[in-house]
Amino acid sequence: MRMRAALLVAAGLLSLAACSPGSKVGVAKADVAPTTEVAATTVPPPAPTEAVPSPPTTVAEPTAPPAVEPGEPIPPDEAVRVTTLANGLTVYVRDNDNPGAQAELRLVVDAGAVLEEADQAGVAHFLEHMLFNGTAKYPANELIDVLQGFGMAFGADVNAYTSSDETVYMLTVPTSVEGNLETGLDVLAEWLSAATIDPDQVIAERGVVLDEWRGDATFDGRVFDTIERLFFTGTSYEGRDPIGTEAAIQAMTAEPLRRFYDRWYRPDNAAVIVVGDIDVGDVGRLVEERFAAIAPRGDGLARPEITVPAVAAPAAAVLADPDAVDAFVELTLPVPVGPVGTTGVWREELLQALAFEMIGTRLADDIRRGVTPFIDAHPDSNSHVRALDAPSVLIDAKAADLRVAYNVLLDEFARVNRFGFNPGEFERSVAGFRSSIDSAFESANSMQDATFADEYTSHFLTGEPIPNADVSHRLAAEVLDSATIEEVNAAFQRRWAASRPHLLIVGPEGADLPTPDEAVADAAVIADRPVDARADESFAAEALMAAPEPVVETATEALTAEPGAYLEPTMLTFANGAKVVINPNEIVEETVVLQARSPGGLSLVAEADVAAAGLMADVMMGSGVGDLDAVQVQALLADTSIEFAPFVEETVEGFAGGASTADLETLLQRLHLAFIAPRFDPAALTNVLSGIRSYAEDPNADPGLASSIALSTLRYGDLPRFRVLPTPAELDAVTTEAMAAQWAQRFAGANDWVFVLAGDLTIEQATEFSRRYIGTLPGTNAAEQWVDHQPDPPAVAAVAEVTSGTGEQAGIRQLYSGPTEGGIAESVRSDLLGTILTARLTDHVREELGASYSPFGFVGVNDEPDLLVETYVEVTGSAEEIERLSEVVGADVADLAANGPTDADMAEAVAEWSRTYDLYSNGEISELLLDAATDGGAIDDFLARGSIVREITRDEMAEFARRVLLVDRRLEVRTRPLA
Repeated sequence: MRMRAALLVAAGLLSLAACSPGSKVGVAKADVAPTTEVAATTVPPPAPTEAVPSPPTTVAEPTAPPAVEPGEPIPPDEAVRVTTLANGLTVYVRDNDNPGAQAELRLVVDAGAVLEEADQAGVAHFLEHMLFNGTAKYPANELIDVLQGFGMAFGADVNAYTSSDETVYMLTVPTSVEGNLETGLDVLAEWLSAATIDPDQVIAERGVVLDEWRGDATFDGRVFDTIERLFFTGTSYEGRDPIGTEAAIQAMTAEPLRRFYDRWYRPDNAAVIVVGDIDVGDVGRLVEERFAAIAPRGDGLARPEITVPAVAAPAAAVLADPDAVDAFVELTLPVPVGPVGTTGVWREELLQALAFEMIGTRLADDIRRGVTPFIDAHPDSNSHVRALDAPSVLIDAKAADLRVAYNVLLDEFARVNRFGFNPGEFERSVAGFRSSIDSAFESANSMQDATFADEYTSHFLTGEPIPNADVSHRLAAEVLDSATIEEVNAAFQRRWAASRPHLLIVGPEGADLPTPDEAVADAAVIADRPVDARADESFAAEALMAAPEPVVETATEALTAEPGAYLEPTMLTFANGAKVVINPNEIVEETVVLQARSPGGLSLVAEADVAAAGLMADVMMGSGVGDLDAVQVQALLADTSIEFAPFVEETVEGFAGGASTADLETLLQRLHLAFIAPRFDPAALTNVLSGIRSYAEDPNADPGLASSIALSTLRYGDLPRFRVLPTPAELDAVTTEAMAAQWAQRFAGANDWVFVLAGDLTIEQATEFSRRYIGTLPGTNAAEQWVDHQPDPPAVAAVAEVTSGTGEQAGIRQLYSGPTEGGIAESVRSDLLGTILTARLTDHVREELGASYSPFGFVGVNDEPDLLVETYVEVTGSAEEIERLSEVVGADVADLAANGPTDADMAEAVAEWSRTYDLYSNGEISELLLDAATDGGAIDDFLARGSIVREITRDEMAEFARRVLLVDRRLEVRTRPLA
């Protein structure tokens, strides 16, 4: 990844067009430890937040909905062996060869924050941390050292999360080395039965958990806090946030942790799951040996069944937040979770899912047509705890349009309640659902270990059915084949009768937001709102385009002398100059990946047009194509599994996408039309600009964005080509005409393009489609090449200070740039250095100092426009310690640059990357084949990564670190919260 893209990722801006600023991005019910935890916040809402009011006493109680026939029990997949040991432990074991040479292990404990006692705030989550800090067999941090020793990355392969209801520990264990699986099971057994919970380690861990808590004291955290008050008030979940409170974390001791551990970490309250490249019988024996003798501890209290009461009346919550940039309104129809595991329940769930999908699609279509001033609309969910079933529909809007969005959302629910759905939208929704279940079924034999493990986790915790692929597909297909629009209308009415609307309204301070009392009053009379029925829509077009007559390729060649490792590429060359590389494999069955690119990118765009060129891909995808408007395109593609996205980067333009094998022709039609018949509709431009304008007008509104802009400015200055965001003036100058002109330049012809099709396809099939949809594209006579506008990295160190966001968390970001000659060996060294740097920071800053939750380093080779190795470091902490944190991190990097890695550093990093390089994905293969066809990138070098990484010496890595970690040229941004 180029560093500019990394900066955008850090700011969360690569998806702004898809995830609008008001959406609930980042809001989660649970945390994922140790490097990606996200916990429900316990931060008190700021003063402008209005509490959930008591509902009016005049609202009628919900009526009991007509009973849903339970139907027959859904049989479990016989391929998974489920047993219960004498001590009550449930065990799931399944042999699976995807991805192969490894196994997914889970320890699932049916206990989360909802089971905490009054003096145990945050204990369930804090205990999860402590299990990584010592067991009887693996004291202190020896556990992590052991796991890293055979190639498991702390955070990627060694992970956990704590939610309101459960705690789950996850290991990805390489099985190619004897003894690894046994060690992994040993660790699970130790976690269940032998945690030390050392008092000194508890004190040391407080700082880490506090930094995690600070990370939740943000806008997203306050949104979730508002959600909790809206849905959990008066339930067992009230006041039981997994992260706990600041005071509770600071005062945490071993005693309440031990009490929770002994009470709930019992074999009869837990499950062990093993899925992967294993022998089921051997694993069953290994589990029996390690877990059968574990005896229950504590008082033997049975886990209570946690329920939520029936929804008695409408409710609303309003958050006017100082960090909100735009706004959103969400309407939820919550009910208590009912029975699961039968065909009747399965049918009802699918019918109601169709209903909420259709409401979201109606509103999204209005946005595509430009008849509403909103940014986005989609079905969502507030089912954040096990006992609550809470589907919703959400509209994102500019703050000034929030009132309009609010009324449109209420009107649409009133319209559905009164008139139901139309045949056209019903058929479209059914087609979309059918495409999804068909794609899942077609690729079922390629289902990954982790997916199975997650399904078995849900089965143990909630009783969700685990049928095999045939049964699952048959049941869903039967529902879709037999469902009628009347049935979906009736399912929605059952939901409406059993629930009462709950409204969540979020916007900036000072915005014109409804009050909770107003919202509750409006929700109580939704059924009486004056609305008209929607007209039914039907579309005359049955396909995106007619198939052109094929054009035969002018040359065919193999790109490898000897096929292997999922690589057997054939390259077709057409008279228009286009090259198509076809690489059949079955990494994922019935799935094809598309990658394409051409040199040039933004580097060939005039500076005044950079903003238009940078945004035109998003606008094109939000528009129609040819004679079809955006809604018609969406309707035509509803029954496909196509993913398709153009992009324009600094030195290249291209496409990325994929589809089921059955939809490959439609995918290539979409590609073809992007070249010859793109559209740039005014409504799409308005929507895209609305999604980023607030940030452009106030870049300091978001801490991540503000920090990324500051670091980019240190690196590139204020050059328009390298800005993280366009300025408001640049946005004002963007027009659809300018975008169409730039598109015609960047996507004018296929002569210098390379297209890669990789996956479950045949040469014959891919060749036929390539002849029709790629060989027939226009070509030009002049091939293009990118131009180097990139300034050299600054020759001196620099530090910038940023103040942004309310809350408690501060952070530092550092960037180091160093020379390289490129090549596969440098890429391998970069991978190793990133792992070594992250491990150093984790050991020192997190484990020893307890100052930060998830420090990390990323190292990448940028091959164009300049050959550079760029190292990016990010560490969070308290505002009071930001200078000390900067010194500590800087010293760690300087030590690595001066002295290189230790033998232990090398062993752990080499083990991790040796395993990683043995795994292949079609995305990675496609990038390799693009390089091979455009720049002469060597496929053999790619295949040699495993041998290269095992042969790299510590001295070589020391030289590499000295060369690329130029500490006297460090660029750093320190971000502090607003006072």
